[in-house]
Amino acid sequence: MILRIALLSAAAVFLMVIAGQAILVVTAGALLAVFLNAMTIAIMNRSGLGRGAALSVVLVCLFLVLALFALQIGPEVTLQVNQLLSVTQATIQDLQTALAESNWGDSIEADWEGAVQRLFTEAFNIFGHITGVASTTSQVIGGMIVIGFIGLYGAAEPGTYRRGVVYLFPLERRNRIDEVMCLLGRTLGRWLFARALSMLIAGGLTWIGLILLDIPLALTLAVIATLLTFIPYLGPIIAAIPAIIVGVGESWADAAYVTLLYAVVQTVEGYIITPLLLRRTIAMPPALTLAAQIIMGVMFGFMGIALAMPLSVVGLVLVQKLYIEDVLGDEPFPETDVNGGAFGSVGVDPLGPRAPEPEAARVDPSVGEPGTMPDQAAASRMES
Repeated sequence: MILRIALLSAAAVFLMVIAGQAILVVTAGALLAVFLNAMTIAIMNRSGLGRGAALSVVLVCLFLVLALFALQIGPEVTLQVNQLLSVTQATIQDLQTALAESNWGDSIEADWEGAVQRLFTEAFNIFGHITGVASTTSQVIGGMIVIGFIGLYGAAEPGTYRRGVVYLFPLERRNRIDEVMCLLGRTLGRWLFARALSMLIAGGLTWIGLILLDIPLALTLAVIATLLTFIPYLGPIIAAIPAIIVGVGESWADAAYVTLLYAVVQTVEGYIITPLLLRRTIAMPPALTLAAQIIMGVMFGFMGIALAMPLSVVGLVLVQKLYIEDVLGDEPFPETDVNGGAFGSVGVDPLGPRAPEPEAARVDPSVGEPGTMPDQAAASRMES
């Protein structure tokens, strides 16, 4: 069993190196499918609708939200993005000018410019040669289309794809694999749901704070903060950089206030909002999350950083269930146990109990009762 796990891990690493970008696109599509499935199940549990109707409701609601954003906020955000680029460039030039005019600026100006140029050159070389990151509009749009279709088909028939994976394992292991996959789906669904709420709250707090501070381009900066909050720890830091630059363009006092605002929002989001929303999911050690982000970022660029956390959740669940519990026969550490730990038990699903699959109502004598795997059905026939 240990040799099998080692071989599977080596194969996964090999595939990530050979086709990392494509695998990340498929992973993003699978996460979208998990999110849509979680929303679909929530509607099914509360309305009694079938999966197809509930998924249609979810898709219509998401389309209306995106359409409203595009019509009401999109034009202003697009305009402000262009202004943000201009303000950022002008502020950096002003800083370079002020540095050059200072008494000690002449001695370090050349080194400063050379260091910045080398930094960006090396970064683009690393990301370009190792990962082949999509850099054209057509590639980005194509990737988004693939992610959308994978998410849609995965949410429409999740049982089909789950059973396809389960049937790759020996008969005696299929029940356990199916159990772990169901747990993994519920854990990821709750994590994504909680992360989406955390993003909206953090973005709203940032927008209100920037409005109160009378900082220009508040809406665009808040949208950036909302999107980057999906990335724990590093995301809010990256989001704060353009806001601080805009603040410097106004005054050093505004830059200090903006820095303080982002620090307060990050503290509230990281230590109050997220723990409350994720109290029934999984506790990820910060050092493990940061290590995963750094490794994935060096190997696969920004997309690797964005997907490092959900992939870490998947890895942690698999290690706990399939290695620590099944191979070693031990209990996971309480701080990272998906069945409890620092965030409580997963026995109560914030999205409600899992809705049965449509095919679960049909009993096939050759397959067995709904919810059983083929080896259980065979055993029941032999006993009878």
